[in-house]
Amino acid sequence: MEHPSPRPFDAMLEATDYSPLDSCQGMISSLETQIKTIRREQQVQANVIQQANNTNRELQLQLNMLQLQLDATHLKFLAEAQCPRPVLPAPEKFTGTIVKFNTWVAAIRAKLRIDAEAIGDAQAQFYYVYLNLGSRVQAVVLPQIEYAETSGNHDYNAIIHQLANLFEISNNGHEAEDGRSSYRTKVRDLAATTQTRNPLATAMCMAILVIGWIMVLWG
Repeated sequence: MEHPSPRPFDAMLEATDYSPLDSCQGMISSLETQIKTIRREQQVQANVIQQANNTNRELQLQLNMLQLQLDATHLKFLAEAQCPRPVLPAPEKFTGTIVKFNTWVAAIRAKLRIDAEAIGDAQAQFYYVYLNLGSRVQAVVLPQIEYAETSGNHDYNAIIHQLANLFEISNNGHEAEDGRSSYRTKVRDLAATTQTRNPLATAMCMAILVIGWIMVLWG
């Protein structure tokens, strides 16, 4: 019995639809698909990492802001703890009532002497006195405010002396007309001293003197 001779390999490939080129193309296509899938997954992971980094930066900024607020609160607490506290209450504002001037001067001087550290330096004391005046009385001392701002000399005694020249009445029993006459003399003296100042200061002072005269008449 004769056996059939084996068919050549090439003949077997020709007898089928399969070829090595098709096999390579299929493998290449499969690998390209896998590469695209991996790249998409990498992009997704990169986006997630980017979002996480952005969130981390935002959280770090919030943490820094909270730390700054904590430090500022701590410093404020230390400053308040170390700052001297006032002992005397704030004097009642002087509103131009002549009979109350002497008591107001005594109260404001006591306040500045005892609570000087709590109030502050010379400039703070200067404006403390100014702010303890009524609005009408504040207008009377505007020349002293202007001088302090231009010269840098913040002496609260200048305010008190100016008010004393206008409002202080001695307790010697003089009648009201004597007080008005004395005030008119002080007005003339003060007006004479302002002639050496610039025109603006002179005009301001004259307007203030008129206000002071009205306040004296109204008592």
